[in-house]
Amino acid sequence: MGLHGMGGVGKTTLFKKIHNKFTEIVGTFDVVIWIVVSQGAKISKLQEDIAQKLHLCSDEWKNKNTSDKAADIHKVLKRKRFVFMLDDIWEKVDLEAIGVPDPTRDIGRKVALIFRKNKPV
Repeated sequence: MGLHGMGGVGKTTLFKKIHNKFTEIVGTFDVVIWIVVSQGAKISKLQEDIAQKLHLCSDEWKNKNTSDKAADIHKVLKRKRFVFMLDDIWEKVDLEAIGVPDPTRDIGRKVALIFRKNKPV
C-alpha cells in the first residue's frame, strides 16, 4: 500500500491511526513496525531501527555488516505475520537490502509506504 501527497496534508497523522489500529487487533499480526525514513536515511540506520523493534540489538549484532544484518532481519520476519510501515520516504528504499521479506497476502505480510508527492520511490 502506498500513500503520497504534499507535505502537511495529514499523511503521517493517518498513518499513526492505521498503525494504532493494527497494534490493537490481537492475534492478527505478530509484529507491527513503523520506521521514519527521512531524507538521506541509510540502510544501516533503518536496520538498526528494525532490530530494536525485533530485539536483535546485541553487541554481536551491532558489529555485523549490512548484509548479515539483512539476513538476520529476514530470518526473523519470514516466520512472522507483520506490518512494515515506512514513513517520510524521500528516495527509493530497497526492502530486500534491508532484510524485509516480500509482502504476501496468504502469510499475512503487509508493507505500507508514505512518500511525498512527486518524489521517486
